[in-house]
Amino acid sequence: EQATGGTSTNGTGGYGIRSSNMLTISDNAAITNATGGNGKSGGHGIFGTAMRILSGTIGTAKGGEGKSDGGHGIYGVGELTIQNATITNATGGNADNGNGGNGIYSDGTLTIENSTIANATGGTSTNGTGGSGIRGDGSSDDFKLYIYNATIDSATGGSGKRGGSGILGKTMKILTSTIKKAIGGDGKASGGYGIRSDGDLKIEGGTITEAKGGDSTDSYSIGGDGISSGCDLTISGSANIGTAQGGASTNGTGGDGIHSGSVVKISGDTITKATGGSGKSGGSGICGPSVDISGGTISTTGGKAIGEDGTGGAGIDG
Repeated sequence: EQATGGTSTNGTGGYGIRSSNMLTISDNAAITNATGGNGKSGGHGIFGTAMRILSGTIGTAKGGEGKSDGGHGIYGVGELTIQNATITNATGGNADNGNGGNGIYSDGTLTIENSTIANATGGTSTNGTGGSGIRGDGSSDDFKLYIYNATIDSATGGSGKRGGSGILGKTMKILTSTIKKAIGGDGKASGGYGIRSDGDLKIEGGTITEAKGGDSTDSYSIGGDGISSGCDLTISGSANIGTAQGGASTNGTGGDGIHSGSVVKISGDTITKATGGSGKSGGSGICGPSVDISGGTISTTGGKAIGEDGTGGAGIDG
């Protein structure tokens, strides 16, 4: 099935597939291409006030381009559940003056379980924030992003004045999943995060091969963190993290490889390389007000300082 929304000169582009109620894609249904139309605001590829993708296959879901905001590839407003499904490409639309669209987005609870997502990519923005590859957040602290026993090959944030994140959530749990690549978009003012939770972030078991923050270029700008949480960050269950890399900053501070706004707790896990990004001040390999490490194998390196008077980052800063 293919569905394409129409274009609009000064309004919102049409949606590829739209439901004002619960939208369910199930029973091995296959959508080859659902693309939102271009407009002042781009239309969404697939939209539902709530959405469940159960045992379905989606080839391409793409948001339309917008003079203000880009459309989202897949957008479930109140709830988005992806279970036993395969998504090949979910891409947010590009934007001029607003924000780039997200590849997969819910401003309620987003659950990805026993599913494979090959590519989720945020749209770029000329003057705003790039979209995130996968984003689950909203105005309530109850809104969460859950990733259970899933495989994500690539989640990439779009570039912009501020880079989008590879994976972004209000709070987040990643349990026994494989994430091969989560990359933040580059930004002038700030790079996007590879993986970011505004609240708590729990990683239990599974493998994260690469999580990298985006680079930044403006004066006093900040490179994105590879893995970051605003509150507690817990890594447990023999998780295996290959590379957590902070983004570089040409004229500011490099991002941290792994960063928490509260406590970093690591117990019995393998972190092959946690590296701060380079900058006038280099980022830390692992950083938080408190760092608690019990067992495991960990290698960290602080980011390189650019210029003679710069400060190199710490391997572990707690």
